[in-house]
Amino acid sequence: MAKKIEGTERVHSLVTFGAAKPGLEALTNPATGNCFDGYRFVNQDTLTVDPVPALLGTFAHPKMISIKMNKVSQYWEYDCDDNRQSNVRLPKVGLHDASLYASRVAGSNLSQETIGVAVNGLAISYKSDVKEVTSILESSGWNLIGTSNDGDDCAHLIQNEKSECILTFQGTNDKKDWWTNLAFVAVPFCNLNTNIHNGFRSEVMRVVQQDGYVKTIKPKLSSCSKITVTGHSLGGAMASIFSACANNEAAASDDENFTAIKWW
Repeated sequence: MAKKIEGTERVHSLVTFGAAKPGLEALTNPATGNCFDGYRFVNQDTLTVDPVPALLGTFAHPKMISIKMNKVSQYWEYDCDDNRQSNVRLPKVGLHDASLYASRVAGSNLSQETIGVAVNGLAISYKSDVKEVTSILESSGWNLIGTSNDGDDCAHLIQNEKSECILTFQGTNDKKDWWTNLAFVAVPFCNLNTNIHNGFRSEVMRVVQQDGYVKTIKPKLSSCSKITVTGHSLGGAMASIFSACANNEAAASDDENFTAIKWW
């Protein structure tokens, strides 16, 4: 087990689906100096693969266990230090679909906790209508306790009876988000170990400064006994950046971006 060298893990687990690469180098978990707990999922069949995780070739995925999963929910797990960036397979855009990720994880023999992130957190991450989100979560054991939606991007916070929480970030869903994806200049952020994709960084900060986030999500995070952050595509990159900054209190306590993200 890695020795905890700095601060407290405010974000306990990071789970991403078809995520884009957020950092010029691999982000580490600042609270441990090592890998993030959780999984990075990539849909991969015999000859084809989700192309999005391999884009932005000069960038890197965070240090975390990666899972390649096929159409019958079989999967191959790779250690966080074996964070493979390429696949000898043909890109297939259809494999990037968020609902496909959810259904494949749901059909696997992974832990119920991990499956729950996919069938609940991922399932609501693109939904902006509160009634629709509530309907999806009905009978799941999860309750919506905070939501933010400015018309372009939404974020949700859900909680179970153990006070465990899932915070979701929405992925690419409009032309503006594609411009965000293309803003790939790497810039310093939150005093992290590597420079961050400027477009993804900007999107994280825009969401956490939304009125709905500040009023209904941020105040509720302190009630969570455990926080898992998740997202698909752009949302996965945002989840990674948010998690790294939140766990970097020792090095970033005076940073204005950290102050905006901090909830304790």
